[in-house]
Amino acid sequence: MEIKRKACTVYGVILFCGLVSPRFATAQHSKSVVVEMRSIGTGQGGTQSSTPKNELPLCSDAQSGKNAEEHEREREAREGLPANYRSWLTEDVVYIITPGERCVFLRLASDEERDQFIDQFWRRRDPDPHSLENAFKQEHYRRIVWANEKYGAKIPGWKADRGRIYICYGPPDEIESHPIDQASWKPLVGEPSDVKYSWEKWHYRYLADVGESVDIDFVEPLGSVDYEVRLTPEDEDRWAHNLARARQSGTGPGAGRQSVSYIGIEPSPVVKYKDLEAVVTARIIRDQVHFHQRIEYARATHASTVAKILVDISDDQLNPPTKEQNSASGYEILGRIAKPFGRIVFDFERSGEMDAKNVPGQRHSVREATAALEPGPYELAIVVKDIASGKVGVTHTTFEVPRFEELATGN
Repeated sequence: MEIKRKACTVYGVILFCGLVSPRFATAQHSKSVVVEMRSIGTGQGGTQSSTPKNELPLCSDAQSGKNAEEHEREREAREGLPANYRSWLTEDVVYIITPGERCVFLRLASDEERDQFIDQFWRRRDPDPHSLENAFKQEHYRRIVWANEKYGAKIPGWKADRGRIYICYGPPDEIESHPIDQASWKPLVGEPSDVKYSWEKWHYRYLADVGESVDIDFVEPLGSVDYEVRLTPEDEDRWAHNLARARQSGTGPGAGRQSVSYIGIEPSPVVKYKDLEAVVTARIIRDQVHFHQRIEYARATHASTVAKILVDISDDQLNPPTKEQNSASGYEILGRIAKPFGRIVFDFERSGEMDAKNVPGQRHSVREATAALEPGPYELAIVVKDIASGKVGVTHTTFEVPRFEELATGN
């Protein structure tokens, strides 16, 4: 969680830019206000606006001197993106991409350039560029999946107000829940005073660029099953003051991040198990160690599905070291996911000791790996090595990653 919290120092405050818009100060005068978070799209608030709810801010909103024609060209560029890349921009990274990065992405001319940009986008945020797995990216998609599972009702959970807060800031330190049969939130002006609501209070001990002891309230309004964020005028002032101070100090949205593009060979993660990689590359077939693998899928966005790869090794396939051997007992695993035309999209490595308490079919977290993948066909290669004997087992399989709609309907 710490990785994500630090990253949101730069990006997360974008989440509440809508709170400091002057129109909110004049449009709402009640003690409790409904707030639209327009700056990140898909606001669910109750105020009226001529701007479509699902519309993102224009690329040139972050720049000065743009005329209407240039605004329209940028709007068309976004609408003209292939569907998967448009979904990546407006769903996967909508809360964390900077205005500058969004502008660069809209100006790319080919899918190959877009793929390179996406690779670099995640590498810029990787806390350990030499690791095969990007901890920031994995945490980001874990939060999207969690938000979909916990906060989605009429809309996907990542779009819901609670989902937005969770994705950017992580789980609150405390949650205070009030079912509908308990005391209700004070209704908005014009709403019935005798209507009861379910509501929650999320408490964060600290949020970067916001402050300490932050409370965020969510209410389930009449006729809705999606909780909406509510802030008092005092809370709005607090957000506005701290966000303004963050921008002035250079730590606000977009600060400290540049769109770095590599020319030539990019820095690559380091594969530790070179001998196992050689087996995968050469497509060597070995069945000296038997194991099973399966893949489970979870909904993320229309651009990405989270696939969990689970490797099940029975301990009777592993040999304890002999007296003559100095090596430890256990196993090493190398997994590789590639597109059918050969492009590698995900590598993972795992290792572990023999488990005397192993139960067939029991999950081992060290034998699991998760990857966010574009829906479509892939090839999966897994190599398992028995450390004591040096024997290996290899499997090469193909699989199809389902689309968001297929998982949503349970197909």
